Amino acid sequence: MHRIRPSGASVGRLVEHLLQHPTVVAKLWERQDLEAWVTSAPELAGGDFTVVTSEYDRFDRTSERLDVLGVLGTEPGHGRLVVVELKRDGTSTTVDLQAIKYAAYVAAAQFSDVVGMYARHHAVSEDEARAALLELLGGTEDEPPVIDDTPRIVLVAGDFRPEVTTTVMWLIDNFEMDIRCVRLQPFAVGDRILVHSEVIIPLPGAEQYRLGVQRKRREAEHEQKARAGRLLPRLLEAEALELGQVLYFRRDAVPPEATPWSSQEPLYQATLVSGEGNRTLEWTDPESGETSRDSPSLLAARLLHRLGHRSGELSSSGINGMHYWTIDGETSLRDLAAPGEGRTWDEQSLFADLIQRCGEEQTRVARELYDWMRPRGWRPTFGRGKQDGSWIPVLAANGRDHYPIALYTYGRIEVQFQHLKVRAPFDDEHTRLELLARVNEIPNVSLGPEVITKRPSIPLSLLASNPLALEQLQRTIEWVEDEARKGA
Repeated sequence: MHRIRPSGASVGRLVEHLLQHPTVVAKLWERQDLEAWVTSAPELAGGDFTVVTSEYDRFDRTSERLDVLGVLGTEPGHGRLVVVELKRDGTSTTVDLQAIKYAAYVAAAQFSDVVGMYARHHAVSEDEARAALLELLGGTEDEPPVIDDTPRIVLVAGDFRPEVTTTVMWLIDNFEMDIRCVRLQPFAVGDRILVHSEVIIPLPGAEQYRLGVQRKRREAEHEQKARAGRLLPRLLEAEALELGQVLYFRRDAVPPEATPWSSQEPLYQATLVSGEGNRTLEWTDPESGETSRDSPSLLAARLLHRLGHRSGELSSSGINGMHYWTIDGETSLRDLAAPGEGRTWDEQSLFADLIQRCGEEQTRVARELYDWMRPRGWRPTFGRGKQDGSWIPVLAANGRDHYPIALYTYGRIEVQFQHLKVRAPFDDEHTRLELLARVNEIPNVSLGPEVITKRPSIPLSLLASNPLALEQLQRTIEWVEDEARKGA
């Protein structure tokens, strides 16, 4: 480092070489001068973080002391801890391992832990600490910020040995670790001490590239969330869902030791009350009797906590509610819409694909069934399969939508027991067994009782080969109509 001094009124300049003062360096202690510098001016350690605590030694089962701990915001509602390890010179060859160890110690910290550390270090109340951190990181009291489990590591020293820099570069290149080396050098200038801070790893250009990659990933995640946010309005517009409809937490997410899944169990039920905003599902806690309104993702997170799948602070981070909420315990809202993955089918495209794949006879039977059901009040709806088209006739009766069959362009008709079982009167097992008995009266159809919670299928070729088969299917559909309309 050099200092340039004007030489009187002349144009010339005197250049003074400033040497790092060995006597001054020798008087620096990690938890005194260096630590005081960094806690009062975090920019000396690479900057963009807020100090949470220093000399922290409250780790479980160890008395080791972390030099400085900070926190920074990565995106609204999300934060990352910053572990700062201080060394006054470059003689240490294990500073990186020490810092990784401290990062592992704090990786499980939740927002409430950060609030407590911040309050103790800054001598403020926990309410004041929480308010300051919420302002810094975003989030709310109801949905506090998420602290991720990959802290940034900042190594601060007078210089670094090759053993350290090589290891740091390897960790960045192979594991994309957020780790950096900051050279901090004091210089004596007369009776003053100047401190020069320089990030030597990663190089500024490389860091910009890494941040660009991370930004692109975040944008992709935001876009996925935005698509999920548009999913409910789209399903409501398509009449695949309706306000007031009961949705069910997915059956396969319920562990064996938990309250058994049932369409009648309030724990796993939520009512769709809105298609817009963040409070679209209404749920009543069976234990407390309290009713709350949450987003599908936050409500899914509540149940995952209740079922023991998640721990720590309640957060919807990493949860796709459209995957966990279903219309029947199995078919998720994401499956119902297949956003961005399928094509839009209609009557014309369905029958065009059917005749190409299954031939004239099977298409004739499908058309006969379609034309027979349409004037009876069955509303035609169509799937969004990428390869396979589907027609799902829907009957509105007694305030509910019923769709007992689905015809696919690969030549099969499914009997939708799994959808019927959550709608009265077909939620009664005996009624579904009666439906099964009527389906089994179709010539050459023999299904076992285990299918009354599933979606067994009948080949179109069977209906095309025997006129009695189609007639019996129609008689079965008439019976479904009568049962669904009872009490309407």
